[in-house]
Amino acid sequence: MKHTTKYLVLLLISLGSLNGIQAQGTIKTVTSGDWDDPNTWDCNCVPPNNSGVRIKNNHIVTLTTNETIGNLIIAKFGTLDLSTNSWQLRVKRDFTNNGTFISSKGKVKLVGNQVQNINGTAETNFFNLHINNTSGVVISNSNVSVERSLYIQSGCLTTGNRVTLLSNAVRTARIPELVTGTCIIGDITMERYIDAGATDWRFLTPAVSGATLADFNDDFITSGYTGSLYPTWPTAASPWPSIYYYDETQPGLIDNGFDAATNATNTIDVGEGLWVYSGDTSIGTQPFTVDLTGPPNVGDITLPMSYTNSLNPDDDGWNMLGNPYPSAIDWESIPAGDKNLINDEIHIWNPDSQQFASYSGMVGINEGSRYIASSQAIWVKATAAGASLKFTESCKSPTDASFIRSSIIPLRVKASNSYGTDEMAINFTPNATNGYDPNYDAHKWTSVNTSLPSI
Repeated sequence: MKHTTKYLVLLLISLGSLNGIQAQGTIKTVTSGDWDDPNTWDCNCVPPNNSGVRIKNNHIVTLTTNETIGNLIIAKFGTLDLSTNSWQLRVKRDFTNNGTFISSKGKVKLVGNQVQNINGTAETNFFNLHINNTSGVVISNSNVSVERSLYIQSGCLTTGNRVTLLSNAVRTARIPELVTGTCIIGDITMERYIDAGATDWRFLTPAVSGATLADFNDDFITSGYTGSLYPTWPTAASPWPSIYYYDETQPGLIDNGFDAATNATNTIDVGEGLWVYSGDTSIGTQPFTVDLTGPPNVGDITLPMSYTNSLNPDDDGWNMLGNPYPSAIDWESIPAGDKNLINDEIHIWNPDSQQFASYSGMVGINEGSRYIASSQAIWVKATAAGASLKFTESCKSPTDASFIRSSIIPLRVKASNSYGTDEMAINFTPNATNGYDPNYDAHKWTSVNTSLPSI
């Protein structure tokens, strides 16, 4: 009996020690302060790697170096600030935010080996959110926004339909290349910031699937079709559609291919470009944001293109396509074999300059660039029946891109008048000929504004 009691006491001591370790595993704040200041914590230490951390009410903790922890809990009136030094917080268990999380320019990296949750009663804004967990990460009951990059290195992210990729005057958030074995389950909301400027036509395309024209009604004024904000403007007998699709199969001049929207229920296919009139006044617009919700477009996406020979070679073959991804893409990173039976040139209407921004053969004019922003539609020219353009995850650009960005060329000729400018680019390459080279030359798109100069 004495021996049994001894063993029982030893067992209780052992269990008590384990419970003590577990209790020490959750370290709580006792005051505001820097993360690496022992006086900030109830353990009078800097939280060891893998320990749970709880930031209590009315305490503000500032990260001062890269850290690795287990669970993170921010109380309702607590604050965690990653500071402006781009520190990284690695979390191995759950990330729970009931208070204030200031991401600044830092990164949160979820690196557990079991399913991790992002939850809490407060909305969490991440500057960079990095997923590296083969068991996956689930956003359960917290709205999440990402300002720069949602990078999935391994595993899958289940969004819970609560993720927004933000866009503002400085940057647009993106989902970088998804490698084999990674995925996103659920919807995201993809934003596209439009800066102040002209109320005019723009090329737009969704970065999510399942979008309809109704999704634009809360972003800008729509008119001229059933379900738009002003379906009978200016008159019921002659409404003015503010959104057009494009049908290359219509013969004749290129303008013949514009098809007006008919109903807000009209769908937008993946990679389909739209010609959209947008702004908040007739003489100009303040900045506004377009946001569309649905499953993000991911993986290989092949867009079939039509070519209709109507004996108008300059007008035939033009297709209005779009960057399908929630990320900028690099036109030059698309292999030649994936540009099947098309000219190696792209064109984008710039509503502010009233000119087409063009890019071909490493040369851009009127601010044309190899980088195509997310939600940006483009003109692409097919040269024969059976043409197609294939996008892959690897063609995503490693950096964000604005709607239009200039590129450096050897020689630029510019004409200007009081209304605006136009450009011509001359580049020198040993593989070019004296004739038209589809891999280096580009067609000239003349502005619809006849007051502007034209080269």
